[in-house]
Amino acid sequence: MPSSAHDLAGEAREPGPDDTEELSATTSPGAARRDPGAQHDPGVQQNAGAQHDAATARGSGHRPPAALSTMTARHWWVPVLAGVGGYVGTVVGIVIALMLSVLGLALQGDSDGGSTTDRLNDEISSATGLDTDTSGLRWILSVPFQLAAMAALVPLRLILSFGGEGASAGITVPQYFALACGVLTAWLIARKLSTRMRVETRGVQWLMAAVSGLTWAALALVVTALTVLRLDVPFFASDIRVRLTALGGGLFPVLFLVGLLSVAAALNVRSTQVSPGRIVVGAERSTPGVLQVLRPIAVQFAVFGTVAGLGLLVYAFVEGGAPAGFSALFWLPIAVGWLFVLSLLSALTAGGAATSLTGLTGRSDAFYLWSEGTVPVWAVVLCLLLALVSAVCAAITWAHVRPLDERVARTPLAWAVLPVTYFLLGLLALWLLRVGGYASGGMVGSSDAVFSLRPAGWTCLVFLV
Repeated sequence: MPSSAHDLAGEAREPGPDDTEELSATTSPGAARRDPGAQHDPGVQQNAGAQHDAATARGSGHRPPAALSTMTARHWWVPVLAGVGGYVGTVVGIVIALMLSVLGLALQGDSDGGSTTDRLNDEISSATGLDTDTSGLRWILSVPFQLAAMAALVPLRLILSFGGEGASAGITVPQYFALACGVLTAWLIARKLSTRMRVETRGVQWLMAAVSGLTWAALALVVTALTVLRLDVPFFASDIRVRLTALGGGLFPVLFLVGLLSVAAALNVRSTQVSPGRIVVGAERSTPGVLQVLRPIAVQFAVFGTVAGLGLLVYAFVEGGAPAGFSALFWLPIAVGWLFVLSLLSALTAGGAATSLTGLTGRSDAFYLWSEGTVPVWAVVLCLLLALVSAVCAAITWAHVRPLDERVARTPLAWAVLPVTYFLLGLLALWLLRVGGYASGGMVGSSDAVFSLRPAGWTCLVFLV
């Protein structure tokens, strides 16, 4: 039987009003509700299913996610520039610290009658036993990049090879001033270049931050590998091949994490997604105050670090002279962290088997702020008072930013947010405030030597209390 769209002769005809109503009744969303018989018609159900599958295929075929579809070329090159700027800022921070250190040696050299280069060569020769010339172009082009890599908490290693034998030594002193310069540079570049940029979702924000972290870490890895210092130092009748490098396994992941968090913080105000994500909402509901817990910690360390840093800097100039004072950018952040740990009634532990370096033969000693009368009594009292004042400032800040409503009383976990955060901070301090080194293969005699100086293992429990 011919369909209603054809006449009796089987030829096509123009649809009329009745045909339009019939077509709309079978294709509209409410057709099944208006025509109960259509729900049981297999032909109608098969046709509707085919149309739905075709629409789904057209909507999902070869289309990027909604977050990626809003990204333009600027969304890609801005984080790349931020990552490059972060690494350049780290190197610039090292260069500033080196220039100030050389200035301190120059001032000391003027008073002693010796040149700066000779004094620096003597220091390196006394530490390694090798005659070096630090005024060479290779030193100038290599050392700043190797020291910049130490900002990622990797050791600076000296590798010697001679006559088929080898020896190596390394030291780990995190360069937090240079790292802070890199973080600030990346943050400023990302914030400035994204002024007229729309970051539609949090996913786009973190994707751009990941691109910046990858750029920073990859650039640091490549430049550090290309600028490894290689020298041939004459030694009696033969030459000793010397390599100075800071390549390490932690270089890439640490700098990637630093770049990720720096740029994500810079792009936070650019996001047009006003409502927080499900993870943030869930965390705030289960543990009220978890989003504000870092503020009192930052206030406490800022108050303590500012005053203690100024005190340590004055002490370095008075006791160590110009070289110690002008080289403070290399050691002052670590020293302030150690003093913060000691002022909170914790301790530093020095351990290892570096007999010829530290005299600690296979044992571990704990050093407190009042141990063996090393620190004057008046300095101990001032440090304890400063720790108390900074703790009071942190408590006031926490009382101001903590949500005060019935959720705090109903949620027991809300009362554990601050203590648990301080506990985790104590665990993190064991890694961030560690200075260590090693020597092997004849560098210190017939045995290997390892030494370390870090906060005591119970620092996390002290912070918890």
